[in-house]
Amino acid sequence: MSSVLFREAPLAVNELIEERRRSGLDRFDEIWEGVYVVNPPPSFRHSTITGLIVDLLRPHAEDRGLVVRREVGVGGADDHRIPDVVVADTADLDDAEHYLLTAAIAVEVLSPNERLDKRPFYLSLGVAEVVIVDPTAGTVEWSAIAPDGAGYEPLTASTLLPIGPADVMALIAV
Repeated sequence: MSSVLFREAPLAVNELIEERRRSGLDRFDEIWEGVYVVNPPPSFRHSTITGLIVDLLRPHAEDRGLVVRREVGVGGADDHRIPDVVVADTADLDDAEHYLLTAAIAVEVLSPNERLDKRPFYLSLGVAEVVIVDPTAGTVEWSAIAPDGAGYEPLTASTLLPIGPADVMALIAV
């Protein structure tokens, strides 16, 4: 199901958004260029895969002085996405009150029928690598910013951590 909220939302919509904030239901909601996007909580399978990815990334990231966090906003108050997992420099966390300005790696675990590509947004923030995990299709795409900075190029292994898509694929194959 998809819905669109206009930039000048009716009072009832603003009240709904405020109620979502008060009740904590907005935890996964994003703002895309000023447009409020309501995201439901992840499914049990989605959450399980995300947890396995965190467990895989954490020791490798910590060995390099990086941190791994779940569901942290990347961007700013009026334009942000919430990747399922981020790998970030500790300096980036120190400066972040509510949102990381960038991340080393953003991991997106796709929900069934999810069709919005967040890579252009992550590219605009300088997120070095993006991992797209599609449990339904059984695929993992790991990419890094191309040398010309115009997009992302596929990787067979991370340039930041000693792992790659095959390691993540082993997790979702279970």
